[in-house]
This record gives sequence, C-alpha cells and structure tokens, in this order.
Amino acid sequence: MRSVANTNTEFGPINTQETECLIYASYVTS
Repeated sequence: MRSVANTNTEFGPINTQETECLIYASYVTS
C-alpha cells in the first residue's frame, strides 16, 4: 500500500508516503 500519486482524503490531497502511512495507521487503529 505504497503510493506517491495524489490521493484525495478527508484531510485533503496528499502525495507523500509518510502521510499515507499515517492515514493507513488511522484506519487500522479505528
């Protein structure tokens, strides 16, 4: 689940692996 492409999220558009990792962690801990 690694992507550098822009991803639209509820937090806004992201395009960094670090941010995507944090988003993924949020889903897991939810």
